[in-house]
Amino acid sequence: MTTMRFTFDPRRTAQAAEWLLHRHDGLLTRGHLLKLLYLADRQCLIESGAPITGDYMVSMNQGPVLSITYDLIKGASGMPEAEREWQMRVITLDPYRVRAARRSPSADAYDRLSERHRSILTDVDVRFGSLSWRQLSDYTHQLPEWENPAGSMRPIAPETVLAAGNIGADRTLEIEREALEDRSLRELLGGA
Repeated sequence: MTTMRFTFDPRRTAQAAEWLLHRHDGLLTRGHLLKLLYLADRQCLIESGAPITGDYMVSMNQGPVLSITYDLIKGASGMPEAEREWQMRVITLDPYRVRAARRSPSADAYDRLSERHRSILTDVDVRFGSLSWRQLSDYTHQLPEWENPAGSMRPIAPETVLAAGNIGADRTLEIEREALEDRSLRELLGGA
Protein backbone atom coordinates (compact mmCIF):
# COMPACT_ATOMS: atom_id res chain seq x y z
CA MET A 1 0.00 0.00 0.00
CA THR A 2 1.30 3.44 -0.89
CA THR A 3 2.10 5.91 1.83
CA MET A 4 3.30 8.61 -0.56
CA ARG A 5 0.72 11.11 -1.83
CA PHE A 6 1.04 14.31 -3.76
CA THR A 7 -1.33 17.26 -3.93
CA PHE A 8 -3.42 17.34 -7.11
CA ASP A 9 -3.07 20.68 -8.88
CA PRO A 10 -6.08 21.22 -11.19
CA ARG A 11 -4.72 24.37 -12.82
CA ARG A 12 -1.31 22.86 -13.57
CA THR A 13 -3.00 19.70 -14.89
CA ALA A 14 -5.21 21.69 -17.26
CA GLN A 15 -2.23 23.77 -18.38
CA ALA A 16 -0.18 20.62 -19.05
CA ALA A 17 -3.04 19.17 -21.10
CA GLU A 18 -3.39 22.39 -23.08
CA TRP A 19 0.39 22.51 -23.65
CA LEU A 20 0.31 19.03 -25.17
CA LEU A 21 -2.82 19.76 -27.21
CA HIS A 22 -1.22 22.84 -28.76
CA ARG A 23 1.74 20.72 -29.82
CA HIS A 24 -0.81 18.73 -31.89
CA ASP A 25 -2.67 21.63 -33.50
CA GLY A 26 -5.13 21.62 -30.61
CA LEU A 27 -6.53 18.10 -31.14
CA LEU A 28 -5.74 14.65 -29.69
CA THR A 29 -7.56 11.48 -28.85
CA ARG A 30 -8.33 11.35 -25.17
CA GLY A 31 -6.27 8.17 -24.94
CA HIS A 32 -3.23 9.92 -26.37
CA LEU A 33 -3.63 12.85 -24.01
CA LEU A 34 -4.04 10.57 -20.99
CA LYS A 35 -0.96 8.51 -21.89
CA LEU A 36 1.22 11.55 -22.60
CA LEU A 37 0.22 13.17 -19.30
CA TYR A 38 0.91 9.92 -17.45
CA LEU A 39 4.33 9.55 -19.06
CA ALA A 40 5.19 13.18 -18.29
CA ASP A 41 4.13 12.80 -14.64
CA ARG A 42 6.15 9.60 -14.42
CA GLN A 43 9.27 11.20 -15.89
CA CYS A 44 8.95 14.29 -13.68
CA LEU A 45 8.50 12.13 -10.57
CA ILE A 46 11.64 10.13 -11.38
CA GLU A 47 13.73 13.17 -12.36
CA SER A 48 12.66 15.69 -9.72
CA GLY A 49 10.84 13.82 -6.96
CA ALA A 50 7.40 15.26 -7.73
CA PRO A 51 4.95 14.76 -10.60
CA ILE A 52 3.61 17.64 -12.67
CA THR A 53 -0.06 17.13 -11.82
CA GLY A 54 -0.01 15.49 -8.38
CA ASP A 55 -2.75 13.14 -9.67
CA TYR A 56 -3.17 9.52 -8.58
CA MET A 57 -1.59 7.00 -10.93
CA VAL A 58 -3.68 3.90 -11.62
CA SER A 59 -3.43 0.76 -13.73
CA MET A 60 -6.37 0.24 -16.06
CA ASN A 61 -6.95 -2.33 -18.80
CA GLN A 62 -5.43 -0.07 -21.47
CA GLY A 63 -2.41 0.73 -19.30
CA PRO A 64 -1.63 3.31 -16.62
CA VAL A 65 -3.41 6.69 -16.48
CA LEU A 66 -3.93 9.60 -14.11
CA SER A 67 -7.18 8.95 -12.23
CA ILE A 68 -8.61 12.44 -11.64
CA THR A 69 -7.53 13.58 -15.11
CA TYR A 70 -9.36 10.61 -16.61
CA ASP A 71 -12.48 11.67 -14.71
CA LEU A 72 -12.04 15.29 -15.85
CA ILE A 73 -11.98 14.20 -19.49
CA LYS A 74 -15.22 12.28 -18.88
CA GLY A 75 -16.72 15.27 -17.01
CA ALA A 76 -17.23 13.12 -13.93
CA SER A 77 -14.62 14.17 -11.39
CA GLY A 78 -17.06 15.47 -8.79
CA MET A 79 -14.62 18.38 -8.30
CA PRO A 80 -16.33 21.58 -9.56
CA GLU A 81 -13.24 23.80 -9.24
CA ALA A 82 -11.07 21.29 -11.12
CA GLU A 83 -13.74 20.90 -13.80
CA ARG A 84 -13.89 24.69 -14.30
CA GLU A 85 -10.11 24.84 -14.72
CA TRP A 86 -10.22 21.91 -17.14
CA GLN A 87 -13.11 23.24 -19.25
CA MET A 88 -11.38 26.62 -19.64
CA ARG A 89 -8.56 24.79 -21.43
CA VAL A 90 -9.79 21.42 -22.71
CA ILE A 91 -13.02 20.45 -24.45
CA THR A 92 -14.11 16.84 -24.77
CA LEU A 93 -15.57 16.62 -28.28
CA ASP A 94 -16.86 13.06 -28.05
CA PRO A 95 -15.88 9.83 -26.27
CA TYR A 96 -12.64 9.69 -28.25
CA ARG A 97 -11.32 13.20 -28.93
CA VAL A 98 -10.37 16.31 -26.99
CA ARG A 99 -9.33 19.73 -28.22
CA ALA A 100 -7.84 22.87 -26.79
CA ALA A 101 -10.50 25.37 -25.75
CA ARG A 102 -8.40 28.31 -27.00
CA ARG A 103 -6.66 28.69 -30.32
CA SER A 104 -3.87 30.95 -29.10
CA PRO A 105 -3.13 30.98 -25.38
CA SER A 106 -1.77 34.22 -23.92
CA ALA A 107 1.82 34.55 -22.80
CA ASP A 108 0.87 33.88 -19.18
CA ALA A 109 -1.37 30.89 -19.99
CA TYR A 110 1.14 28.47 -18.50
CA ASP A 111 1.97 30.24 -15.26
CA ARG A 112 1.79 27.00 -13.21
CA LEU A 113 4.17 25.11 -15.51
CA SER A 114 7.83 25.59 -14.70
CA GLU A 115 10.48 25.47 -17.40
CA ARG A 116 11.28 21.94 -16.21
CA HIS A 117 7.62 20.92 -16.58
CA ARG A 118 7.46 22.36 -20.09
CA SER A 119 10.70 20.65 -21.02
CA ILE A 120 9.46 17.28 -19.75
CA LEU A 121 6.10 17.65 -21.50
CA THR A 122 7.87 18.54 -24.73
CA ASP A 123 10.38 15.68 -24.36
CA VAL A 124 7.61 13.14 -23.72
CA ASP A 125 5.67 14.45 -26.70
CA VAL A 126 8.72 14.25 -28.98
CA ARG A 127 9.39 10.67 -27.86
CA PHE A 128 5.83 9.34 -27.77
CA GLY A 129 3.46 11.85 -29.38
CA SER A 130 3.64 10.36 -32.86
CA LEU A 131 2.97 6.77 -31.75
CA SER A 132 -0.37 5.24 -32.61
CA TRP A 133 -2.82 4.60 -29.79
CA ARG A 134 -2.03 0.87 -29.94
CA GLN A 135 1.73 1.53 -29.77
CA LEU A 136 1.28 3.86 -26.80
CA SER A 137 -0.94 1.38 -25.01
CA ASP A 138 1.49 -1.47 -25.69
CA TYR A 139 4.40 0.64 -24.47
CA THR A 140 2.69 1.57 -21.19
CA HIS A 141 1.74 -2.08 -20.61
CA GLN A 142 5.49 -2.81 -20.52
CA LEU A 143 6.19 -0.31 -17.74
CA PRO A 144 7.19 -2.12 -14.53
CA GLU A 145 4.52 -0.40 -12.42
CA TRP A 146 1.58 -1.52 -14.56
CA GLU A 147 -0.42 -4.46 -13.18
CA ASN A 148 -3.40 -6.01 -14.93
CA PRO A 149 -6.43 -4.66 -13.06
CA ALA A 150 -8.72 -7.38 -14.47
CA GLY A 151 -11.40 -4.99 -15.70
CA SER A 152 -11.13 -2.56 -12.80
CA MET A 153 -8.41 -0.15 -11.72
CA ARG A 154 -5.44 -0.60 -9.40
CA PRO A 155 -3.54 2.17 -7.65
CA ILE A 156 0.10 2.61 -8.65
CA ALA A 157 2.28 3.52 -5.71
CA PRO A 158 4.69 6.38 -6.47
CA GLU A 159 7.31 4.26 -4.69
CA THR A 160 6.92 1.65 -7.43
CA VAL A 161 7.52 4.24 -10.15
CA LEU A 162 10.57 5.55 -8.30
CA ALA A 163 11.96 2.01 -7.94
CA ALA A 164 11.41 1.46 -11.67
CA GLY A 165 13.43 4.65 -12.26
CA ASN A 166 16.27 3.27 -10.11
CA ILE A 167 15.67 5.78 -7.32
CA GLY A 168 17.10 4.42 -4.06
CA ALA A 169 15.34 3.94 -0.75
CA ASP A 170 16.95 6.97 0.92
CA ARG A 171 15.89 9.34 -1.87
CA THR A 172 12.41 7.76 -1.92
CA LEU A 173 12.01 8.47 1.81
CA GLU A 174 13.17 12.03 1.22
CA ILE A 175 10.59 12.44 -1.57
CA GLU A 176 7.89 11.05 0.72
CA ARG A 177 8.82 13.58 3.45
CA GLU A 178 8.80 16.43 0.91
CA ALA A 179 5.35 15.38 -0.37
CA LEU A 180 3.98 15.26 3.19
CA GLU A 181 5.45 18.70 3.98
CA ASP A 182 3.95 20.12 0.77
CA ARG A 183 0.50 18.69 1.57
CA SER A 184 0.68 20.00 5.15
CA LEU A 185 1.73 23.48 3.99
CA ARG A 186 -1.05 23.61 1.38
CA GLU A 187 -3.63 22.57 3.99
CA LEU A 188 -2.32 25.24 6.35
CA LEU A 189 -2.59 27.84 3.60
CA GLY A 190 -6.07 26.68 2.59
CA GLY A 191 -5.23 24.66 -0.50
CA ALA A 192 -3.02 27.30 -2.16
